[in-house]
Amino acid sequence: MDDGALLMDGERCIGCGHCASACPEEAIQMAPRSNPPRPAATNDALWAKIRREAMVGMVTRRLFGRGPRASA
Repeated sequence: MDDGALLMDGERCIGCGHCASACPEEAIQMAPRSNPPRPAATNDALWAKIRREAMVGMVTRRLFGRGPRASA
């Protein structure tokens, strides 16, 4: 931006905190989530979630032309 301020894309943020750690001015602060995701109870549940998220990503990309790209 012209004034030097940066914008965060909320749809792409995964909450890792790397941006806050890397900011030399300490201008970025992480806020706690009101409803944080819970870890999967089992490996099977984890892989089921991964498959669902992959399908959502593929459909979003196909319909809207955005989202993660499939690696070949």
